[in-house]
Amino acid sequence: MLEVEELLQYVRSLIRDTQYLLSLDFVAFWATTIKCPPVINFLDSFLLHFRKESDLTKLVVLDQMESQQTDDSIKVKTAVSTLMQNVLHIFFRLSLNQETSTDYFTPPFYCKLVYTNFVFDMAKFIDLSSIYGSKNHGVIT
Repeated sequence: MLEVEELLQYVRSLIRDTQYLLSLDFVAFWATTIKCPPVINFLDSFLLHFRKESDLTKLVVLDQMESQQTDDSIKVKTAVSTLMQNVLHIFFRLSLNQETSTDYFTPPFYCKLVYTNFVFDMAKFIDLSSIYGSKNHGVIT
């Protein structure tokens, strides 16, 4: 198991990477997401392995951290919360075919892009709902 400092370093690295991706303009964001397999792999892995409310094993660890309320646990929870927000924002951007009046894909092109590159599938929708649904109902639905 990772020590707290190693975990924080790893999560902060993921935060930097996700913030970089989110800082890209529309075309660069999509190009990076589609042409760089580690991006989709990370998103898939995050959804697959991040705790869901129904995941009792991971919730026990979280409950132990909450009962301790040390500086380390607060730092970890804050970093993980930031990472969660970034990942949700990435999926939100992926769900839109248009960001501005000049930055957009036509609906047929967008549908083909999402379908052929497996950007979304039923498992991702279920994972997104179980991770974010209770606190981000408006964004998820």
